[in-house]
Amino acid sequence: MAIEAIEAAIRQHYESLGRIEVEVPEWGDITIWATPLTIEEQAKIDTWRNKQDRYVMFARIIIMKAEDEAGNKLFAEKDLPLLTKGAYGDVVSRVGRELVRVPEDRLDRDHAEDIETEKKE
Repeated sequence: MAIEAIEAAIRQHYESLGRIEVEVPEWGDITIWATPLTIEEQAKIDTWRNKQDRYVMFARIIIMKAEDEAGNKLFAEKDLPLLTKGAYGDVVSRVGRELVRVPEDRLDRDHAEDIETEKKE
């Protein structure tokens, strides 16, 4: 198989995954959309998880991934204070998790393990 065919198959598979849809009734009954995570995005999340409070990490995930139905970004880096100081943490956490479809226990467990590792160092 030629490299062009492989590249096309990879792109086609990613596009076939569709978009994630998250209902957020707490924020005016809006719907937030997102594309599935790429490896590059997962690497960013891993970096944030290792360096920041989990709520800040979820706020950054929302900024990175949240789109409207047309695919336009809903948030920018300038919105970080709004999400970290002006929004309810449990909602930010839920929306961030749902946007990346990462099981809650994995992020919490990994974050707890990271904190324990830092304490030992």
